[in-house]
Amino acid sequence: PPWIDTYRDLPIPILEMDAQDTTGSTINISGSSALYLLSTQISKCFNETKKFGTIQINSKDTNFGLFDYCQGDVIMANESEDVTQENMEKYGCKGVDFLKFEVARYAVALFISENNPYANDIREDPLNRVELKKLLISATLWNEVRDSWGNEPINRYYPSRESGPFEIVKNELFSDWKVDSTVPLPFVIEDDLIIPSKVIDDIFAVGFSGYTDYQKNKASLRVIPIDNISPNLDTVNGDNPSYPLTRPLYLYTGEANYNTNPLLRNFIDYYLAYQFDFIDDLGYIYPSKT
Repeated sequence: PPWIDTYRDLPIPILEMDAQDTTGSTINISGSSALYLLSTQISKCFNETKKFGTIQINSKDTNFGLFDYCQGDVIMANESEDVTQENMEKYGCKGVDFLKFEVARYAVALFISENNPYANDIREDPLNRVELKKLLISATLWNEVRDSWGNEPINRYYPSRESGPFEIVKNELFSDWKVDSTVPLPFVIEDDLIIPSKVIDDIFAVGFSGYTDYQKNKASLRVIPIDNISPNLDTVNGDNPSYPLTRPLYLYTGEANYNTNPLLRNFIDYYLAYQFDFIDDLGYIYPSKT
């Protein structure tokens, strides 16, 4: 986008450390694994170039990140959703004034093989959310999703339950899901990048991974719309993306911590200055301009 080009034309920021000595200090960060790759890359660069202190990141999920912050175990949280007043009270963060920094956006694509015999049906008559839930977690055969389909087993290729993509899909599509021992567990693929190829090679499979992973393989995949909306440049970009599995990714910290911790302030400054150097390579989408 033009505003990114404008940003890249600016001189590289020279970030100076606050006057206070923070040698030996540590910043602990917890939260959504959807932001783990970017936060890890930024913290690695910061640790190697600044040497003012140490950044440690624990990959969990959005709610655990807020819980850890409210319990005083970390001073910054990676979040894939807005922190609500209800959740603040639930986890014991009453009276905290949060600062929020949007650093990236992430989208997840659901897909089947282009050669799946039901691909055209899904394109012409997209699955509703009830059918989608059956396909993703509860049905064992394709005809349990739609009666007109065959009785082939559904093979599922998913990232781990601790991953950012799984967290986003679960929270949006089946937040009340309880594991049912009668439903075959999916094939868990630790490397999200190979999930598209697994689905391409298995015509009766379904899978999901990051939007950019899907984009690289879209000629051989059929994306599954949600609420009749497919992920594309129009639906995942902009200030109000319409695709339901798009999430803004935030850094959250309390205003009091920000004002009193020079290492935290410098790390956030560094993060915001250099995030765009890694967003493309790590599979993220540019944040909103607001």
